[in-house]
Amino acid sequence: MDDDLYLIKQKEIGQNEDGYPIKKEACREVFAEARDPTTRESFRANREGVDVSIVFRMNSIDYEGERLVKHEGKRYAVEQTSVPNAREIFLYCSDVKVS
Repeated sequence: MDDDLYLIKQKEIGQNEDGYPIKKEACREVFAEARDPTTRESFRANREGVDVSIVFRMNSIDYEGERLVKHEGKRYAVEQTSVPNAREIFLYCSDVKVS
């Protein structure tokens, strides 16, 4: 696992004058392996209404439930996770839409 992956944790720190939450982000770097999803993984995710664009394999001890990640300057939303054994976890991610 030699790809840099940034796990992003968001925390609400209050509300703005319009009542929308103000979020603060904290990033931490871990090592992962990035790859394209297999046809089977894409099909399974599409059945659940999710468009998986990338999969990250990493050490399970490094993952703390973050829902956003950044890889090579691009942000992804963690849609699903899979834990095949005690030492690793797979993060199935979709592109974050910029509005």
